[in-house]
Amino acid sequence: MSKSTEELLLNSVESASRRKIKIPDLLKEQDSQNVNIIVELDLLSSLMENLLCCKYCCSSEKIELREDLKSRRGLAVSLEIICHNCEESTSTMSSKISNKCYDVNLRLTYGMRAIGKGGAAARIFCGLMNLPPPPAKFERHNSLFLNVLKTISEDSMNAAVHKAVIANDNNSNIAVAVDGTWHKRGYSSLNGVVCATSVENGKVIDFEALTKYCSSCKGKKKTM
Repeated sequence: MSKSTEELLLNSVESASRRKIKIPDLLKEQDSQNVNIIVELDLLSSLMENLLCCKYCCSSEKIELREDLKSRRGLAVSLEIICHNCEESTSTMSSKISNKCYDVNLRLTYGMRAIGKGGAAARIFCGLMNLPPPPAKFERHNSLFLNVLKTISEDSMNAAVHKAVIANDNNSNIAVAVDGTWHKRGYSSLNGVVCATSVENGKVIDFEALTKYCSSCKGKKKTM
C-alpha cells in the first residue's frame, strides 16, 4: 500500500470519527417522570405514612405500604397500600407491562445482553443490589429481542452502505476495514464475530457471528 493511500485511509477514518462526535446524542434527556429508580421500600413506606390519608375513611394514622411477595414477576413487584383502620387497600405493579412482559424485566435482560452477560450474571447482580431475583424465564425475554434487533441491525447496515455508496460518487466499490474479535481473551473462546466497517463513514456494513459450539451436537453426544 502506497503512502498516499495510507494517508487517505487514515484521513477518512479520522473524518468519520469527527462526524460521530458531531452527531447529537440519540438518547435525549429523559423525562424525570418516566425513569426507573431504585428506592428502599422502608423509606418509601415512611414517606407514604407521613403524607397519605385513606380515601375511604380519611384516616392517616394506620397507612402501610408493603410488597405482595406472591405477585413478584422478576424485578416487577406489586406494591400495596393498606389502611388498617378500615381494611381497604389498593395496589399497583411497579412497572408497565407490554406483550405479557414487564418493561423493567426487558430492560434488565437487554442490559445483560449488551454487556455480554446472561441469566447467571443477572442473578448475581440482583443479589448484590438487594433486588428481587430476575425473571425465571430469562431466555424467553432474550428471544423477544432477536427478531427486533435483527431487523434494526439490517436496516442500519443497509443505510450505512447506501450512504457510503453515495459518498463514493454512487460507486459500489467502497473501501472497508475488516476486523474480528472473540468473546473471551486467549484461544479458549468458543464465540467470535467479524465486522466490516465502511472507511468513509465508520459504520458497520456487515458482520458474521462465528462459534465452535453447537448445543444440538452436545445434546446428541449425551444421549449416545
